[in-house]
Amino acid sequence: VELDSTQMDGQEDDTMLEEVTSFEFKTKEEFEAYRDDIISQIPKSVRKRFRHGGFSKWGKDWLPVIELGPFDVEPGPVRDMWMDMFHNT
Repeated sequence: VELDSTQMDGQEDDTMLEEVTSFEFKTKEEFEAYRDDIISQIPKSVRKRFRHGGFSKWGKDWLPVIELGPFDVEPGPVRDMWMDMFHNT
């Protein structure tokens, strides 16, 4: 089934993201090589904060946070957003 542009309602962007960010690895070694490559691109000062707690201002309140890396969450929209933000900064 193919949708024309009037039926898409923003679905085109989601499909493109899925195609670009969905990876299937045949072996654990392939995944680990991919993960290690991504992690090596993240500055050490950022990596050191992974899995550490802190506080962040949210509106008028200061709330507790835990800073996570891209592989601390399962594949999906949260990891995709993390990767998008990383590649855009």
